[in-house]
Amino acid sequence: MSVSLFPNEARKKCVGFKRLPEPFISKHSSHSRAFLLFLISLALSCLSGCTPITRQAILVPMPTPACIQDIALLPQNAAAYLNPSTSGKELIPYHLSKLLFEKFKENHFAPWHRKEPLYSKDVVSRGRQHLEYKNIYGENTLPRDKEWLYALDRMTAMESYPNTHRWAIAITNSNLRVLPTTRPAFYDFGSAGEGYPFDHLQISAVWGGTPLFISHTSADGSWLIAETPFASGWIPVSDIAYVDEPFIKEYETNRLAALIKDEIPISDHASRFRFMGKVGSVFPIVAAKEGAFEILIPAADWNRNAILLRGNLSRERATEMPLAATPENIASLINELLRKPYGWGGLYENRDCSSTMKDLFTPFGIWLPRSSPRQAREGFFIPLQGLELREKEKTIIRNAVPFLTLLWMPGHIGLYIGEDRGRALIFHSTWGIKTKDSVGREGRKIIGETVITTLQPGIELPDILLPGGNLLYRIAGMTLLTPEGSAQDLNAKREKQKWMNTQSPGN
Repeated sequence: MSVSLFPNEARKKCVGFKRLPEPFISKHSSHSRAFLLFLISLALSCLSGCTPITRQAILVPMPTPACIQDIALLPQNAAAYLNPSTSGKELIPYHLSKLLFEKFKENHFAPWHRKEPLYSKDVVSRGRQHLEYKNIYGENTLPRDKEWLYALDRMTAMESYPNTHRWAIAITNSNLRVLPTTRPAFYDFGSAGEGYPFDHLQISAVWGGTPLFISHTSADGSWLIAETPFASGWIPVSDIAYVDEPFIKEYETNRLAALIKDEIPISDHASRFRFMGKVGSVFPIVAAKEGAFEILIPAADWNRNAILLRGNLSRERATEMPLAATPENIASLINELLRKPYGWGGLYENRDCSSTMKDLFTPFGIWLPRSSPRQAREGFFIPLQGLELREKEKTIIRNAVPFLTLLWMPGHIGLYIGEDRGRALIFHSTWGIKTKDSVGREGRKIIGETVITTLQPGIELPDILLPGGNLLYRIAGMTLLTPEGSAQDLNAKREKQKWMNTQSPGN
């Protein structure tokens, strides 16, 4: 199907408008005269002190690149893909759901159950090593000199790693960084897949209330290396508070509330705003009230020791974990995350592909690691490499459990939500589709958000880069987040082990 076949409603979504100053829009043929008058008036304004000229702005249609047909034509509503006869059926039996929740709590609170760092000096320094032989650029798109890096190296005081052994908790939403700075390090802005938003100092966002183990302090004391339940990196000291055993005992409860709405203000009983709650945020439950949960909220005292405040979360915004993993409930959470901006490594408190999956399944008490390769190993993995594209898609539709199957490819992951007229559908957060122009330069058709597509979004684009720009070609396997005993292909167990033996951890 070509873009010209779009229905009128879909085509309207693809028409962009840009406000232009009136002098650029002429009703007459003498465009040059109007443009010359505009330049003269602009020059006179500068000569008189650069007072801006206020002109009426009007809307004019501007040519735009071809739309992604999947996004324009497919309902961006996960409920549209539910089977009414099974939408309320629990995909995971109750007793197994409880076991998964126990595993979730074990992983979530793990930083408070260690006395030594989990990560070695080589591991925590690995991201820095990748920058040594790269040309890196700042937020102004200009190159950074090596002294900028070396100054940060000196501040890390890594020769004394680990110099700290303390438990802590995030008291606000924060970030894990490769080096102790909020400043970015981009690669070449002129190359596809580099530049914005790929800040190579960003590791992951960390939501408020996350348990931490602090293993190292910077030379000036303003930054710490924090081990979270899912990753390790530098975090500002202002974003954490130190905890002790009595705090842990009170906070680490069996009853946890998870947000099912995104961007929810978390405030204490004194109506003091603490931080913005996100889907994926977890809080201990003190009491269950009619229509609400009373929760514990971490904060810091004047000496940066953690204290506990209390607040309320309505049942419309939060659920007691684990929420029943029904297609209907999962679809509701998907809709909460749909059309959210893409965020590399959680940049600007947005989500990338793997953090979207992780946060999506948190309310259900299903623990997922932070990186896509590790997420692919969490359930029953069925390899799909080597299959012809049509057979690969048929295999997915035949074997995948809608709303409970991850589709993985190197560098990306998403959730299978069903099929539409023989086409498998995926919910995922993606930056864009690889393209290549007539002279061989690679580029990206930007999507930049969380969407529902087929496995071949953008296949209609005349400049799509094939085969690399085709998700279906890149898909290497699918992971059923269900008990292994429910899978029918016994040979897949051996294939899964072979695949795992050939993989190395990555983002």
